[in-house]
Amino acid sequence: MPNFRRRTFLTLAASTLLSRHVLAAPKSSADVLVLGAGMAGLSCAHALRKQGYSVIVLEARDRIGGRTWTDNTLGVPLDMGGAWIHGIDGNPLSRLVANAGVTTFATDWDAVQLYQGKRALKASEQAAADDLYETVIAAVEAKQARAKSSDTLGAALASVTDEQLDDDVIGAAVRWQLWSDIGTEYGEEGAALSLKSWNQDEELPGDHVLLKNGYGALLNPLARKLDIRMNCIVQRVIHGKSGVRVHTNQGIFTADAAVCTLPLGVLKAGSVRFEPALPQAHQAAITQLNMGALDKVALRFPKVFWPSDTHTFARIDGRSDQRSEFYNMALVHDLPIIVALTSGDYSRTLEALPSTAVTAAMMTELRAMFGSRIPEPERVARTRWLNDPFARGCYSLMPPGASLKDYAALARPIGTPEGGKRIFMAGEATVTDFPGTVHGAYASGVRAANEVAEYI
Repeated sequence: MPNFRRRTFLTLAASTLLSRHVLAAPKSSADVLVLGAGMAGLSCAHALRKQGYSVIVLEARDRIGGRTWTDNTLGVPLDMGGAWIHGIDGNPLSRLVANAGVTTFATDWDAVQLYQGKRALKASEQAAADDLYETVIAAVEAKQARAKSSDTLGAALASVTDEQLDDDVIGAAVRWQLWSDIGTEYGEEGAALSLKSWNQDEELPGDHVLLKNGYGALLNPLARKLDIRMNCIVQRVIHGKSGVRVHTNQGIFTADAAVCTLPLGVLKAGSVRFEPALPQAHQAAITQLNMGALDKVALRFPKVFWPSDTHTFARIDGRSDQRSEFYNMALVHDLPIIVALTSGDYSRTLEALPSTAVTAAMMTELRAMFGSRIPEPERVARTRWLNDPFARGCYSLMPPGASLKDYAALARPIGTPEGGKRIFMAGEATVTDFPGTVHGAYASGVRAANEVAEYI
């Protein structure tokens, strides 16, 4: 006869153990608290854990990644935030790509097709525009060499383009190229950018590549085995001689130190209070630097109706304040998907509109190039980074008066009135060589982990 009593006892015992495990309160203290589970936060927490520190990561969203957000709304992994690895050679992310076995796709920035109405520009017209573009940039760089900190990139561009560009198809193509390179690089209008500090960051060699499986394929291995508290919104950070106490909507967490990887936009909004207040140099840097507005609209269609071999395309005869740039994602995913990029004031306008209106705006652009008979999209996804309370913009930029020194100031570890370092800073707005990039954010997290190891 089966021993039912023994089986019942074992079942009850196991049930009791499981109940204790489920009901046990998660610990609220660690050696280090990491604020934010974006690329900087995950790289920092991963490095600290490898060095033997206990770490708790506090993440306000219900997902990891922050502004590196791999979304599957259209049926394939699309990066709706940071998407490219800019310069694959010598990039710290290349090791993560190799370890994860991720397939990459190199974007050919020369494989661009511009349209004047429904007419595709000839190769000779685009080549002429490319040559004239280089002349314009050289003239702007000459002005940059004599610039004052208050000078704007927009004023320099206006001066040069008024002198060198005609109101013809070549001039229109050059003006579009200037918008594309500046608007999608910084997420801002030239009038809001410093001429003196423009283009002062470094670049890595090699292809600029997209990840077929998205940045999530790199983030997930970093997050593995980490204690990440989702939907945990940081409200106050109190630091002193005895350590750090972080108040959140899920209670209070304590540690010997904290690494703040909150985006610059969140710091500018003041939604997290530091006690005592951040040092004056940090506050000045936060005030001086700004956040750009760069958004994406991803559209999946029933079929490809655009040139299948081009990497990007756009119209040059639309309104100058409503420009979009379209990326052919069919090359990456073998599905009829386009991702449109908007920036600056146009992004700000679109963010205030419902998704139906944003889709209609993109379709107006596409129909101007490919005709009224193109199909409606089957699925659409969009971003609103400026209105995202946990981002407040796409990435940092330098307005007139700002410089890379502000990035360096924001990166410094923060001491307490009693002495000692308790708060450490990471994120793309804390690096002077590669601000605004995912690899810059990754490197900043590793740097902050090493600073913790040095001071704590």
